[in-house]
Amino acid sequence: MNFLSPLLLLLPLDKWIISGLQVVSCLPPPVSSAVILTKAIEGNEAASILNSALGSFLGVFFSPVLIYLSLGLTSAVPFLSIIQSLALTVLLPLVLGQLLRHFWLEDALDPYRPYLANFASCILLSIIYTAFCGTFHQGYANDVSFSSLLSIVLIELIMQVLFLSLAFILATRLMIGLKRSDVICLLFCSTHKSLTLGIPMLGVMFGDTRKGVLYSVPLLVYHPMQILLGSLLVPVLKEWVLNKSELGEPNEDPID
Repeated sequence: MNFLSPLLLLLPLDKWIISGLQVVSCLPPPVSSAVILTKAIEGNEAASILNSALGSFLGVFFSPVLIYLSLGLTSAVPFLSIIQSLALTVLLPLVLGQLLRHFWLEDALDPYRPYLANFASCILLSIIYTAFCGTFHQGYANDVSFSSLLSIVLIELIMQVLFLSLAFILATRLMIGLKRSDVICLLFCSTHKSLTLGIPMLGVMFGDTRKGVLYSVPLLVYHPMQILLGSLLVPVLKEWVLNKSELGEPNEDPID
């Protein structure tokens, strides 16, 4: 998204919208939505889990740097303090959860998986709700006009369609040797952005300042949009994965 910033500056947009889009571009893939959509389409679920987990781990260290460099800002908070806070709030729960699931709770939780999925969705909704409440509580809601919000929705919709199309074309035409299941993994892991890492990261880096709150608005729009758009693509992409291609090769053969 950063390479589109000069073009966006030509439009009558508030500067914080462009900065918020730059922040979104610096975030890693999510652990949840990319994996869920890949699994629903019968893509390479193992690869999506690995990419999402690795992306979240690396995002703790690299995303703050990329955000500051992208926005041309300097940090008032020591960088080591930012990493420590993110490690405690994001990385530690992720690592502990994976360890508990692998060594102790995997079999015990099998009967409760549908309930746990709903519980995870409730937690994600609570994060979104808390972020919106913070926007209104701090009195920054007046800075988010209807035209600005509509601009964010339209720009992010165009960007997601563009990036999904570009990722699909690159994966199927230029990356020779990929299976269809791998293409699905690449499609979502390369275009989705993590809300659960982005909101805590912005809170640590900018606190309850006007910048921090307004920068989170494009992310709050991007996340539900990527899920909605991905859900609409599930039946089309699933048919593409399961059916033979125009050349007649089976699903598990690499794409020529």
